[in-house]
Amino acid sequence: MMDMAACLRGQGRLRESAALYADALGGRVEVLGTSHADTLWAMNNLGLLLEDLGDPTAAIAMHREALRGQEALLGIRHKHTCWTREIIGRLEKRLDSHLSPVSDLLPLSASAERDRTEETGSTILEDEF
Repeated sequence: MMDMAACLRGQGRLRESAALYADALGGRVEVLGTSHADTLWAMNNLGLLLEDLGDPTAAIAMHREALRGQEALLGIRHKHTCWTREIIGRLEKRLDSHLSPVSDLLPLSASAERDRTEETGSTILEDEF
């Protein structure tokens, strides 16, 4: 279901993607619990989509929930924990400086992925837990 949601997101079908991401997250919470790595990753995916939908406040809240779990499960220095913290910081900075139009928020994911690709040859989103 997460793969289908990602495909829809890539096609710009954000509302349909949001429904699938929410369903997938709900299923992971129900089956795996809130502290499982796959559940936490699903929270981050939903947070990214909320950014795309122009709701940075909800995106920050979702990423913060994921961050709490990642810090407990993976530690504060794990690459996924650091990535989540970085996304929260960038979103908060943009909100604080009133640069929150969707067009300003969307490049966050793209620039983070591009930077990571240049450094390592792969994006963090391609890595698995």
